[in-house]
Amino acid sequence: MSEASSKRTEFVYLHSLDGFEFEKLCATIFERLGYGRVEDVPDTGDEGRDLIIHAADGTKVVVECKHHYDETIGRPIVQKLHSAAHTEGAVKGILVTTGKFSAEAIAHARKVHPPIELIDLNLLRDLAERARIHLATLEREVPVGYYPISTDENVAALFRSNFSKNLVSHPSPVSRILELYESRLRLWPAYRLRYSVHHDFHTSVGKIHSIHLDNLELLIDGANGQAVESGIMRFLSNIPTLTREEVSEHISKAERGRFALDQTTLAKIAKETIADLHTEVVSYYGRNNVRYTARCTPGERSILIQDVTQTFVPEWFVSFFILSKQYSFRLIERPNDVYDLDHRLSCRICQGRIADSVLLCNSCGNIVHNTRKEGCLCKACGKSICRLCTHWTRRWLILKSYFCEECAKTIESVKGKKMKPVTPNAPQKHCINCGVKMAVDAVRCRKCRSLQ
Repeated sequence: MSEASSKRTEFVYLHSLDGFEFEKLCATIFERLGYGRVEDVPDTGDEGRDLIIHAADGTKVVVECKHHYDETIGRPIVQKLHSAAHTEGAVKGILVTTGKFSAEAIAHARKVHPPIELIDLNLLRDLAERARIHLATLEREVPVGYYPISTDENVAALFRSNFSKNLVSHPSPVSRILELYESRLRLWPAYRLRYSVHHDFHTSVGKIHSIHLDNLELLIDGANGQAVESGIMRFLSNIPTLTREEVSEHISKAERGRFALDQTTLAKIAKETIADLHTEVVSYYGRNNVRYTARCTPGERSILIQDVTQTFVPEWFVSFFILSKQYSFRLIERPNDVYDLDHRLSCRICQGRIADSVLLCNSCGNIVHNTRKEGCLCKACGKSICRLCTHWTRRWLILKSYFCEECAKTIESVKGKKMKPVTPNAPQKHCINCGVKMAVDAVRCRKCRSLQ
């Protein structure tokens, strides 16, 4: 479904709407998001149908709107809507509420046909944001937040700075040979939670363990409900979020992920995740002086979720040229820093992960381990080269000296020493534009810079 095209952002206070005005709001959201033509069903005898969406393909969707702010919708309402959708011949039903749904209602909606889509306040906020409508409540005036977003050029510059650490590159620094090729921004939906845990664990010998923690932060993926890895949470911890207006210039062409968790499901997943995070196995001695172990998991009542905010995390998909080679990375950003989501930098020679020092070949652009097996420095000019670009000659009887291709040619012609490539049978191809030889995995010619 398309994003709303209107540039004007509206601000709507939900607590000031009556039932009729809430139906109009829902109709506006569905129309702006391209669901189809929305028909308003008269209140008299609506039989569980407030709106009927006529899609472009000729199908119908029945919508029931319940402006029950901060209340719970149960299974009977879902059953009534399902009956209305079946009678109307609709492909599905949509139940929209400013409250939340009971676990029984969610379970029933998942198994019926035609299907029933449940949209509670969390999901409605997301839809409204796509339609450029801010839904404010008495508790929250800024319903959806955005972590700070900059430009692809700034992200590339921050990546270059991080990438240069523990990197051997000579004579050219990374800033000169790492070029941004293309970038794509995705707004990754996440729930940002603040919570506290207080629980004392007792046995017959007394207290064996205590958990008393306040004002902790947790990020949960808004699409699949999985806890965001600890490294990302630390990276984004305590970063203030911004409004849509403050980041609007950066997100006009961004891909936007969708929130898919209702409040009830989110609360269940969050408490299970928090309980797992703070579960500990402790040892203690019983009255018989025997040592025991106990798994201490905080109970649901010991976990207090103080605040839940829907946020969008800037996730960048960026590709870089390094001489003739291309590299792609997934990054998230915060002010003045970026975080590599893939946590891997693979050697282009052995394909193994590089965990320590990295060597950047200044001849072809390969990233390799900084070891003699995969890369080295030219003995003549000090150029950092991978083994595919290295030549060698005998030094004394059993020792070897290693050189870059340019120095090897000079030494061979001036001193007459025989030079041999370290990898003589490395596959090569010719540039489609100028015909120069290059590595088979090169994506552009270093000489004429034409894409292959």
